[in-house]
Amino acid sequence: MAITVSKDGLYFPSGTNNIKWSQLRDTFKRNAPSEPQEQGSLGTIISGPISASDLLRETDRSNTNPYVPDCTENADIGSSTDWKVSQMRDSIKYYWVTLTGTNDNFDLDANPNWNSNIDKTIVKRIYIEGDCGTDWYLGNAARLSVRSCNFTIDVESGGSILAAGGTGGNPNGGNGGNALQIDNHAHENVRVWVRSGGQIYGGGGGGGKGNTGGTGCSGTCWDYEYKTVGSGCNYCGDCGSGWERYGGCAQGGLCNCFSSWGWTSCSGRYRSDAQCRRKVYTTIAGGSGGAGGNGGPGRGHNYGGSLGGASGSAGAGWGGCSGYDGTGSNGCQGDTGQTGGNGGDWGQNGSPGGLGNGGNAGRAIAGGSYSVVGTINSNTIKGLYNP
Repeated sequence: MAITVSKDGLYFPSGTNNIKWSQLRDTFKRNAPSEPQEQGSLGTIISGPISASDLLRETDRSNTNPYVPDCTENADIGSSTDWKVSQMRDSIKYYWVTLTGTNDNFDLDANPNWNSNIDKTIVKRIYIEGDCGTDWYLGNAARLSVRSCNFTIDVESGGSILAAGGTGGNPNGGNGGNALQIDNHAHENVRVWVRSGGQIYGGGGGGGKGNTGGTGCSGTCWDYEYKTVGSGCNYCGDCGSGWERYGGCAQGGLCNCFSSWGWTSCSGRYRSDAQCRRKVYTTIAGGSGGAGGNGGPGRGHNYGGSLGGASGSAGAGWGGCSGYDGTGSNGCQGDTGQTGGNGGDWGQNGSPGGLGNGGNAGRAIAGGSYSVVGTINSNTIKGLYNP
């Protein structure tokens, strides 16, 4: 980071004698410089006579082009009726600051040395030629946090103020950050001037998490249920409908016997009990669905990669019939989880996923009591910017 401070002055250095009215007119009684102003630009001289009242130190904050501005350097100059020519020594007209290099979370009113002039009527301009950024969505790439007057934030070609992107959703996507924050403090004539090639970009919102995959199809497993059915003479017990006999009914002792003349004759044998069984089926749920993928991160100063959401995880396989006697029908693997929603590009909302909302886009400029002028299009500003 490099900050350069320049002043238009010091005019009429200490010890200067014979200060002429024409010199005072040519120095101070000028039109406002034409836009876009370059550092060192001076407005055209307003010809004609000049009076002491024109050279009073201007403390009216509504005056956007004070001839003799109120500032620390001009504190000796009278502001009402106590004006003297000698008070004009070491006076200044404009105040300029140039910012280059990389500057994270830049404080516009504290980092440059404004010499306590930020809220005074002197026309001030900061030229953003470097990169102001932030990697935290609750932070600001640049911020003006105190009441200010006649202050222009000039974003030059190649200069940038870039917010942080929102985090990818798990489940909801994070909000994108605001690039330039101008706290609403009843400013007077605070402007943001954007030049072609300059950038003020709000962060993109993060994408939402994808839905969990569907459960796979169910399968069936079975266990045997057993019973015995009594048998008798010359017959085997009936297991009944839906049952099968897997054993029993072995021949036993004689039955159905009769005796005659000392002889015994038998026509049958007893049977042992019939051993029966049947299959009892249990439904086993299909494999659980895979987890949805996290949402993609939003575009921001801290992220220039893919905005795509992560792929969902594969579903679990069907559990099978371990612990059962057999398998009736096989179940299915769970479905793959849904891909997460895409993160938003600069100044865009994140896309929702099935399980989470997309994050809101950050603003290019947030706050109040300011105006935005210059080259305003989709290349220079991304995100909302009006107060």
